[in-house]
Amino acid sequence: MINRLNRILKNPFINASLFSGVSAVVKMATALLIGKIVAEISGATGILLYGQLLSVVLIVSLLAGGALNQGFVKYIAEYDSVHKEKLPGLISTAFKTTVVLSVAIGIIVIVFSSFIATYVLYNEQYASIIVYLGLFLIFYSLNNFALSVLNGFQRFKKYSVLNIALSTTGLVITIVLSYYLNIYGALLSLVTSQSVVFLITLFFVRNESWFAIAFFDSKFDYSELKKLTKFGIMVVLASITPAISAIIIRNYIAQELSIFNAGIYEFTMRIATSALMLFSMTVSIYYIPKLSEISTIKNLLTEVKNTLVIVIPFSLSSLVFIYLIRDFVIVLLGSKEFLASSGLIFYVLLGVFFKICTQVYGFVFVAKAKIRIIIIIEVLFNVCFTVASIILIQFYEIYGAVVAFTVCNFIYLIGVYITFKSVFREK
Repeated sequence: MINRLNRILKNPFINASLFSGVSAVVKMATALLIGKIVAEISGATGILLYGQLLSVVLIVSLLAGGALNQGFVKYIAEYDSVHKEKLPGLISTAFKTTVVLSVAIGIIVIVFSSFIATYVLYNEQYASIIVYLGLFLIFYSLNNFALSVLNGFQRFKKYSVLNIALSTTGLVITIVLSYYLNIYGALLSLVTSQSVVFLITLFFVRNESWFAIAFFDSKFDYSELKKLTKFGIMVVLASITPAISAIIIRNYIAQELSIFNAGIYEFTMRIATSALMLFSMTVSIYYIPKLSEISTIKNLLTEVKNTLVIVIPFSLSSLVFIYLIRDFVIVLLGSKEFLASSGLIFYVLLGVFFKICTQVYGFVFVAKAKIRIIIIIEVLFNVCFTVASIILIQFYEIYGAVVAFTVCNFIYLIGVYITFKSVFREK
């Protein structure tokens, strides 16, 4: 029995998942606690504003170099196996590109701060928040850069410990600023905390072999930039479109129904996002580098099947449990004000289950650099989701938005599965 347990714990997937799973739980818990703080401070309106700003931060960070990170992880894992001599050029090129993009995008954000605040946060008085976002953007980008390097080298334990430290630090900063500045403080913490957590990241990576001048002072390699840019375009379209979609849907609900309803919708989607985060953080940290190393279709299909065997029963049972205690969860994470979201939970959790299954197949396209396929599928899904939400909201009000989420994710799963079977067909 003991020997069997040891074999299970030594399994690469289980081992990586244990570390990343703890990290995912902590990150999810801190995100939910921050949501709780915002909900207590300013109710549905605060949740809406925080969600809107979070989408802006995602869009801006991707444009400022974050879009390169998935490709960066892939090529570090690949070069570390067979082409170690290429690593300095890759890391140096990615670092310099990240710095340049962060400064450029930061300036643009500052210049258009009033417009962004008015359109996204519904009040120009929050323009200073957007200015701080532009000023501290470079720290956000460099922090994500360092995490990507650790992920690429498959330093799962340090990567997970660092993520735990970063999550808890961000929570502390949010608590302090929210206590003194209320909702303004919560928004401020979202855009400034990276300057603090970046110092923690530097401390954690100071002894890493790649954290040396030689890796950052190598000649700029345009061929590496071209490879990373392909992934960057993919990630920009695949990751920015859902953020833009979320902003459009929230704005539409706020205009057609009320800001309160938009806040309730955002609160419900935060629960769904947290459930999805547990899966994504646990699986993708091991899964994408592992898939990148596999060279045969047979082994690739085996890896996908083995992952599904673990993922489906775990995710399904977890989501059912969340649904059964939904009212308790709502009050715990928000307040009684948010019990209005109880009837929406079933639809979003069902949509999350479809999305989890989709990602098992979708990560294969990422690992194998099937860029055009990912762009087309992601853009089509988010366009479908946005249009379906607007149409269904007209007929079913707020329920229309969550039903659109479920239906579109089911269509998404079918489309990705059919595409996967046609692209990765064993000969």
